[in-house]
Amino acid sequence: MKQPVPRSRVDKNTEHPILRSILIWLAIIPCAILNGGVREYLFRPLLGERLALVASGIVLAGIIILLATLFIPRLGRAGSPLPVWRIGLLWVLLTVTFETLLVLSQGAGIDGVLRNYDPRNGNLWIFVVAVTLLAPRLALWIRR
Repeated sequence: MKQPVPRSRVDKNTEHPILRSILIWLAIIPCAILNGGVREYLFRPLLGERLALVASGIVLAGIIILLATLFIPRLGRAGSPLPVWRIGLLWVLLTVTFETLLVLSQGAGIDGVLRNYDPRNGNLWIFVVAVTLLAPRLALWIRR
């Protein structure tokens, strides 16, 4: 019979992977805000509104994958499956909630929220949300 690992030998970085994944998600927020600034002050003047939205969406998706690749693999223990799909779903829930509250707080209303999910105007937000869902799983695949 296999003996359990003494509590003192458990790596503190692997405890509570869902809670620790929230800290990783919180690191995405300032990156997304900075990305918005780059979109408005660099991409928009150079590329115009539509292409600036496309470029910004691609950059943000890349940032999310990069952060997930750097930090998600550190949440798991050898022999212990990391709940990456639950982490991805949690990140989507947090992201959609945060974005919705942000847009509503700016007075845009529900139409403003829904407009962000319409890719016909160049906004790749729905793509960013999909990447957010897949990023934890992609991170493990990239790092294997």
